[in-house]
Amino acid sequence: MRLTLSRKGLLLILLPLLVQVGCFLAYDGLLSKAVNLYQKQMHNTLVIGHLNWLGVLLSVSSLAANGFAVSGDKDLLDVYASVRNDTKRELKENASLFSVSGYEKDYGHLADLSDKLDQKLDAVVAGRGRGEAVVNADVKNLWKDLWLTRKAILEKEQVRAPLRPKEVPEAFSLLKLLTNGGIALSIAIALGVMLFYSRDIARRLQTMMENVSRLPEGRPLLEQVKGDDEIATFDRSFHDMAKDLSEAREKERAILDNAIDVICAMDADARFTQVSRSVRTAWGKEQDQLLKMDAFQILKPESHEPLREALKQARETGEKIHCDVHLATLEPIEVLWTGAWSPENQNFYCVVHDVTQERKIERLKREFVAMISHDLRSPLMSVQVFLQLLSSDHFGAMPEQVAKRSKMSASDMARLINLINNLLDIDRLEEGQMKIFREKVEVQKIFERSRESVESLAERARISLEVCAEDDEVDVDDGLIIQVLVNLLSNAVKFSPPNTVVLLDYKREKNDAYFAVVDQGRGIPENKLSLVFERFKQVDELEDARKKKGSGLGLTICKRIVEAHGGTIGVNSIEGQGSTFWFRLPLNPPAT
Repeated sequence: MRLTLSRKGLLLILLPLLVQVGCFLAYDGLLSKAVNLYQKQMHNTLVIGHLNWLGVLLSVSSLAANGFAVSGDKDLLDVYASVRNDTKRELKENASLFSVSGYEKDYGHLADLSDKLDQKLDAVVAGRGRGEAVVNADVKNLWKDLWLTRKAILEKEQVRAPLRPKEVPEAFSLLKLLTNGGIALSIAIALGVMLFYSRDIARRLQTMMENVSRLPEGRPLLEQVKGDDEIATFDRSFHDMAKDLSEAREKERAILDNAIDVICAMDADARFTQVSRSVRTAWGKEQDQLLKMDAFQILKPESHEPLREALKQARETGEKIHCDVHLATLEPIEVLWTGAWSPENQNFYCVVHDVTQERKIERLKREFVAMISHDLRSPLMSVQVFLQLLSSDHFGAMPEQVAKRSKMSASDMARLINLINNLLDIDRLEEGQMKIFREKVEVQKIFERSRESVESLAERARISLEVCAEDDEVDVDDGLIIQVLVNLLSNAVKFSPPNTVVLLDYKREKNDAYFAVVDQGRGIPENKLSLVFERFKQVDELEDARKKKGSGLGLTICKRIVEAHGGTIGVNSIEGQGSTFWFRLPLNPPAT
């Protein structure tokens, strides 16, 4: 049986209680016996006393009657009359005493004899000397019967309830002994059980406290406490938790030991208190060596102030540490120092990531973009202009084959320049260099300019453009939003079959402006819906690049422009039934 703490407490209460109940039952039995004995003794005493008193009254009555008959003294006559009345009252009042004992018949006979005696004595009093011998003989006979009847009653009473004066005190002494013994036994059992459980509980709690102190020190825990109560259950849970913590520590240690980045902890003065093993390969230093240094000793002098300011801000405001610094090494190493301040532990916890290669790639990227912008786009535009002039017979009539080839080359050149412009736009958007000039613009004007830009393309593809009439204003950079709509409309026209409709729609949705371009084209497979806004991603990459002459950057630019306005963009499509490209812009954008 599982003895929980609550059951042990209940047992601690029940054991003394059961002893007390047993003592109470025994006490009740003894008390009933003592009371019964006492009642019998009292009844015996009352019977004897009554019979003795009745004998006294009859004797006095006889003496007074005979005395009056001899002397004629009136006082004796009065005594006789008074005692006679007392005798009758005594016989009447104590009749119930003998009915309880079962002596009604004997007592009735005694009463009859008393009445006869009274009659004889009355005759003595009335006769005053006449027939004295006969009367006295009758009186003697009555007295003899009275005495024998009284004796018979006393003998029966002695047999029924013998008078034993020592029994009642002995019974009450036994009650007192039982009471005191029961109380003492209850206290002894309660103390015994309490001491047993308290020692057991104290011992197991001491074991648990020792385990609690061992856990943070990393020492092995003591053996689990035995039992099935709450303490044992808690101790098992504690051991399970300690096991989980140990496993978690092992995992953390494995992460720290195998991390590529340097993970470290520093005190308020930027002195290292912990550092991962990766410092050996990342910085060429040993862990023990770093634990004797502060962070500024491993940095170049020009990096001291930026890091010191970042640490100060983290302590004072709770901001995250994010700082680019240079290590004081032979080979230039640029690192990104990130982390946070812990007020509870009074430590900085940091991750130091080597960004040397990333920064190098960023510099190369900037140089490449600059080269494209200045050294490639300008010559290509010059070539495009020349090819356009050549195909338009600006330099005189050209052979048909030359004109055809020059026109195709001019088209390809325009596509190449558009690709370069898209690359430059994406770079500016990602670098945050493209400025957004917001102003209140009518939605209808945006739609008209967007439609004009793709109208000729739609006519050639035999696509009808429908624009919803909407009288509303939005706070946007109209040039960029028109660029988004033109791109979405151009794609819709390109991928829609002839003699279909492309719809440009708008509506208000609470605090947002909702724009949508709806086509009846081929649709987009479900597994590619999440990819269409990524760079260089197309539904059918080879076919679309060859026939539709797409670069795969248009939707990426649209996404960046919409997000720069604080909006969201997406697409709903069912393959074979068309697509709906939409974006939402806030009607009340935050001030920038």
